[in-house]
Amino acid sequence: KKQKSDYRMDTKEAAFALGEIAEFLETSTITPGDPKSSLLVTFLLAEEEDPENEIFPMPPDEEDRFTPEQITLISEWVAAGAPWHESQELQSTYTD
Repeated sequence: KKQKSDYRMDTKEAAFALGEIAEFLETSTITPGDPKSSLLVTFLLAEEEDPENEIFPMPPDEEDRFTPEQITLISEWVAAGAPWHESQELQSTYTD
């Protein structure tokens, strides 16, 4: 409901899809087993834009950024192989 870019994580297909930047950089959005190679983790860890290297903080608004604990959980999930049950679909918790 509050999506501000084309990247989504509510389905496996969307989460693992290559976006424009991932295609340009010839890298994966999520590289199971390798958080350091995962563009998702790079963007979550980014503190400021680096357009020259196509690095942009995610989410863009600083007040919406993930906590260090949340980033650690996502990094650990990627390191564990980014398991995702085929029928799993996430629900938004966003409220107005």
